[in-house]
Amino acid sequence: MKRALLVRHARRLVALSGIVVAYAAARLPEPTAAESADVARRFHFERRLIDEPPAAAMRTIRRVHPSLKRIDAWISAVGASVALADIDGNGSATRRA
Repeated sequence: MKRALLVRHARRLVALSGIVVAYAAARLPEPTAAESADVARRFHFERRLIDEPPAAAMRTIRRVHPSLKRIDAWISAVGASVALADIDGNGSATRRA
């Protein structure tokens, strides 16, 4: 009975084991705590308030390149930005347990 079950699901088991092996081989190495501390030592964070622009400078629809005119409302809604912050106060922008 067990052998028949194993034979019946052999393809699935081989595929699943192949996926597990591929995942294990593709994972990036985790930095050690010492390596993370060394990288964090080169950076520092400071608190700053983000100034709001004057109301006159605010627009509801942004001016965009003419080729993007058809999606200007979407661009105005989502904007474009990048942020890097030390949320947990450990001196690094990444979270380490």
